[in-house]
Amino acid sequence: MGRFVAGYRVYLIGKEGHFVKAHEVHAASDADAMRLAQQFLDGFDVEVWRGIEKIGYLRGDDKSERSE
Repeated sequence: MGRFVAGYRVYLIGKEGHFVKAHEVHAASDADAMRLAQQFLDGFDVEVWRGIEKIGYLRGDDKSERSE
């Protein structure tokens, strides 16, 4: 059997703290989704959501990861 893949939303956060764009990614785990979200850090902080659950936050300036 294959691995279950879930849909995640990666929200880019602008300087004023507002969402400026969203991307959909598919990953086998929350950790994989967080790794995929790193590609969007260029000048933005990002939040990663699975459905209505926020699973993490990445800071664009130092690329540190925080789970929420």
